[in-house]
Amino acid sequence: MKFVLIFLGGGIGSVLRFYLGKIITSTSSNVFPLATISVNAFSSFILGLLAAYTASKLNSDNLWLFLAVGFCGGFSTFSAFSLEVFQFIKSGMIVMALLNILLSVVACVTALWIGYSIVSK
Repeated sequence: MKFVLIFLGGGIGSVLRFYLGKIITSTSSNVFPLATISVNAFSSFILGLLAAYTASKLNSDNLWLFLAVGFCGGFSTFSAFSLEVFQFIKSGMIVMALLNILLSVVACVTALWIGYSIVSK
């Protein structure tokens, strides 16, 4: 049953990431990977909400497996982030690579903290 929960959550997260990424990419320039940063920050926000909620109120790990491991795991995309950084470096755009790393880490950690703070108050 645990594998089914992770599988379903991951599938939903992956499909949502694909469509949200297409929407963000179609409305912004393709110079900087805003879609990946946005999706990863939103996933971090959701994970922060879940971490605070499960730390205080949840006795079952089924919701955690479905949403945190499955949905957030399928929705966020560290591999895409890594590829984008690599492509910047390969193209000689070191400043863009470093900016992507900095913005991604700051945005994701901040989003997780905000999500956690909302629930833990």
